[in-house]
Amino acid sequence: MQLKINEHSIKVIVTDIDGTLLTDQRTVLPATSTILKDLQAKGYFVSIASGRMPMGFNEYSELIEIKKYGGYVIGANGAIIYNLKKDKTIKSILIPKKAIKVVTNILLANNCNFNLLYHRSKAIYFSDKDYFNSKLTPGAFLDGAKRAVLFKPRRYRVGYKIVMYAPSQKVFDKVLVLLGQIEAIKVEKLSATSCDIVSCHVSKSEGIVNLLTVLNKKYRLKLTKNNVLYFGDNYNDLSVFKTFPYAIAMENSPPEVIKLAYAVTSSNNDGGISDYLTKMIK
Repeated sequence: MQLKINEHSIKVIVTDIDGTLLTDQRTVLPATSTILKDLQAKGYFVSIASGRMPMGFNEYSELIEIKKYGGYVIGANGAIIYNLKKDKTIKSILIPKKAIKVVTNILLANNCNFNLLYHRSKAIYFSDKDYFNSKLTPGAFLDGAKRAVLFKPRRYRVGYKIVMYAPSQKVFDKVLVLLGQIEAIKVEKLSATSCDIVSCHVSKSEGIVNLLTVLNKKYRLKLTKNNVLYFGDNYNDLSVFKTFPYAIAMENSPPEVIKLAYAVTSSNNDGGISDYLTKMIK
């Protein structure tokens, strides 16, 4: 069996999580899980590229058995290449300490809530006290961190990412202008009032390029962008849609993503990943 697009052989399949791999009920459809596991068993590489931290989506990695096969995933919108088999960070690109201070000061001054993940920290920091308190309940989502901590503007460190939530679109637009003046960072839009903030050297596109470098070195391959099939649905996937030729948009994607897609498949709730791969195999 060969997966081919035009004259290119697909060897690596990378998928976003929310709105792509997962349904709106936060489940992986059985058909999606089955086909991704089958492809890995036949020698294809499958990876996840997410805005989440790697341990923040570990349960979904396990459902498609990435750890059993290749083991590599991309977290924090490309800031981290992580080996699930060895529980080890292979590469990380961090926001400088000074930029963390400037960004958080801007967000606090404009009443924007945020959470922050520092490098080599087991905690996730929340700016909003009520949101912080909600994260103290058992089972609360902490994006792979072990505990929640209320953010205090002191002792800044280098960090992986900041997730910002503005109180309105007007405030969001104002803050985007201010953040755009900080050369050390990049803003990845998530919605009309929220975004991820990462190092200026980070994107999902660069994360996949770094993944290919890791795979080529380990397995003595010559994989290129032409060997990658990507599935995504949101604004933080745009870097991939702009630079990788075979990026597939979910039907539930915004127009900006669909416009750049090589093809559009059915929605995340209707098994878009398995639908597209099944058609390729046939």
